Amino acid sequence: MARSLFLKEEAKASTRTLAKTVGISEAVIFQRFGTKEDLFFAAIMPPEAQLESIVNLQRLAWSSTGDHRP
Repeated sequence: MARSLFLKEEAKASTRTLAKTVGISEAVIFQRFGTKEDLFFAAIMPPEAQLESIVNLQRLAWSSTGDHRP
């Protein structure tokens, strides 16, 4: 839900709106994430497993073209 809100409203997204939408208090968000910035990065960054898959796919693409980047 946070990811969708940030993609739609960018950094202007309100933690109050997010909390209301998911049925929790805004305090719960800050207990879990500390800051709005921490919530933003957690919502926007793909999970580590997905990130590893993305990197591996890029490496495969590079190797298929003869590019041997690290």
